[in-house]
Amino acid sequence: MRKAGEYYEKAEWLEQRAQGSRREQAYRQTRFAMAERIKRLETDMRSVRRDYESIQRLEVGKPRPYGEGVVTEEGKERGLNRERRMLTILAQEILPLQTAIREQGGLAIEQEEGQKPETGALLLMGGKVVLASKVTKANKTNLTCIDYSVPGFAKEGWKGSYPLTSFHRVLMNAEEVRQAIQAGKTYAELTKDWEDQLTKDRSQTQKDE
Repeated sequence: MRKAGEYYEKAEWLEQRAQGSRREQAYRQTRFAMAERIKRLETDMRSVRRDYESIQRLEVGKPRPYGEGVVTEEGKERGLNRERRMLTILAQEILPLQTAIREQGGLAIEQEEGQKPETGALLLMGGKVVLASKVTKANKTNLTCIDYSVPGFAKEGWKGSYPLTSFHRVLMNAEEVRQAIQAGKTYAELTKDWEDQLTKDRSQTQKDE
């Protein structure tokens, strides 16, 4: 009997692991996850380009900036070839991701139609319901938002920075949020209501599939 119980618990644990893995794999295929991957790869590319330019500036016959000996033509060319290969590899990773994002309709933040983030609006950012703290034209890559679902921060909220590439859609514009607050709702309640609705929508979508 005890072994049967242990087997059931292990099977249940394995199923939970499998579900978590499937969710993770599914998320990696979303345009938001791919956009974040591109950002990291582009950061790597900038670093490699700096290294490439540093090697280009080396003068043959002069002391090496690091280590002993002098810069040789062969050593310099070897270093440049190494950086070129790395740039090629990174570009080969980025291009398919960009294509996949376009095939999924592109990023919401880049689309002409549809509402854009505004100060005081309730947004869906990377799967989380958050309130836009301050939106300005200077916001090129990140957006400061407040999360009221963080335990212990239901009243004042937890302020954090979110990449604009994770913007999914506007759930309530600033005026709708203002009216809801005036009607007696708290920011935490608004967040919970939308989280429950989104969970319900996702469950319905999975059933339909």
